This record gives sequence, structure tokens and C-alpha cells, in this order.
Amino acid sequence: MSELYPLAVYEGAAPAAPTWFREAVDTPSIGHEIIVDGARISYRQWGDSNNPGLLLVHGNAAHENWYDFIAPTFMDKFNVIAMTFSGMGDSDWRDSYSTEQFSADQMGVLQHSGMLDHDVKPIIVGHSYGGLISLATAAQFGTLFRGVVALDTPIFPPETDLEAQRPRVLKNDAFYTEQSTALGRFRLLPTQPCDNHYILDYIARHSLKPVEQNGTSGWTWKLDPMLWEKMDGVEKGVWAKLPSIPCPFAFFRGEESVLLTPEVKTNMLTQVQVPFVTIKNAGHHLFLDNPLDVIAELQTLLDTWCAPR
Repeated sequence: MSELYPLAVYEGAAPAAPTWFREAVDTPSIGHEIIVDGARISYRQWGDSNNPGLLLVHGNAAHENWYDFIAPTFMDKFNVIAMTFSGMGDSDWRDSYSTEQFSADQMGVLQHSGMLDHDVKPIIVGHSYGGLISLATAAQFGTLFRGVVALDTPIFPPETDLEAQRPRVLKNDAFYTEQSTALGRFRLLPTQPCDNHYILDYIARHSLKPVEQNGTSGWTWKLDPMLWEKMDGVEKGVWAKLPSIPCPFAFFRGEESVLLTPEVKTNMLTQVQVPFVTIKNAGHHLFLDNPLDVIAELQTLLDTWCAPR
């Protein structure tokens, strides 16, 4: 149980965090909101807007704050944006969700932030389902991008049965009278251990919102509790689109990932030959498990892509 709900033991107290993390999350950012197809989409910006764009995209059921300790490390060279898809975080909920709609959310942020107007094309980094959406967007608009990095994003052929991987019931509509109780129920999907409890605690606190129920103040999760039921399923068309994506792209995988396993990686490489970077001591949520190595490998890759040609 402690592995499934690692924050429960802290009873609402924040775990000790290293200096680099505290300094990163304390870095000022500018919040923005835009309307895409009738829904309010939230995003935040670090650094100089005159710099080339770097868009950071979260995974399914996550939000922009997952990148609060990553984004500032790139702000010296980039105009860094972290966005939140509709139905998640501080963005509005919709009556239905689809790959196309999430891609529209993404393009709306790219356009509103001015990244597409810069002389240097932007780069997108997306985790898990956010990486899949980013690749789907690149398949359609890839000539507008300098490159895409997909972080532990498995891509499967169309004959794969993916329904078993989707949560059947998303029990995130619970009401908690105490924030400490809610924090103690936070867990990662897919389930995996993560030793960096200070990162989990930070993300969990930004995943909650205060509410009132029957005259009682309390807390609940920001995520649309019907998200999975409203989705059109996992996008299978990306597999066929991979060879024709017109911009460079690369994959990172956690060495211990339960999704992008060595077998899945090998299968993906039969479809397209692109860089694969393996992050040691990391699972599917690789930049929560080993953030400094992910940052270092990203910096190396982005420096290569941005080198004078």
C-alpha cells in the first residue's frame, strides 16, 4: 500500500526537497489562458519570448505543473511554454475528447504564444500520451517544427489491442475534507514506485482544487472524472504516420518502463529509425524518477538540433 500511495506516510507534510528543485519551482513564470473550440486552455511561460520556442506537453491525466522543475533549466536558450490539455489541470472540461481535439489545443497554444511566428521553428517535448499527441500533430504540421521529443511514448501497430491499457474506472471525483487525506491518495498511472517523494508531493498539491460540498469545504481533483469515458480511445494512426513525419523526432524511454519495454522499442524501430535515449534508474514517469539525467540528455539533443547548419 505504501508503494501505491507513497505520500500517505507524510500525513500532509511536504517531504524535504533538494535545493535545485526548490529553486526551479520558485522561478517566476507568466500564466496565460486562451480559448480553443470553446474551452479555456491554460499555459505558462518562462524566459524571453524573443527566444526560439520549446513547448512542454504533459501525459494523460496530468497538467502543466509536472514541468515546473524542468522548464526553468531551458529558459536561457528558449522561450519555454508548458501547457495543459482540456479536461485536465486548470483547463476547462469538454463534453468529449479526441486526439484531434488535443492536437487543436496544442496548436492553439503554439499560435497564441507566438512560437510559430519566430524565425527559428519550435521544438515540442511530450510525455507519454502527450508525446503521442505531439507526433500526431507533427504528422500534420511537422514542417512548422524543428523537432519533437517523445518521452516514454510507446507507439503500437493498429492490430494491437490497447483497450486493456486504459483505466476502466477513473475514481478521481472523491471529496476530501482534509488536504492531507487527498495527498495521501495521490498515485501515478500507470502504477510504479518513485523514490522522489518531494516531486510527487509537489505534483499532487497542484492536482487538487478547493471545493464546497453540502456546505462543507474540502478538496477534490482538478481532472475531469469522466475523461476516459469521454475519449475516443488511443490513437492508432500514429504508427502508420511515423515514417512520413517531416521534422526530426526522437524517443526517450525509462529503462524500467512498463509501457515502452525493450520489445516495444525493437518493434518501433522496424517502423522508423530515429534516436532512442534510455534513461537509467527510471520507469514510465522518467523525469520524476531521474529528472537530472532527463534534463541533461534533453539539453544534449536540443543542442544538436539547434546547432548552426
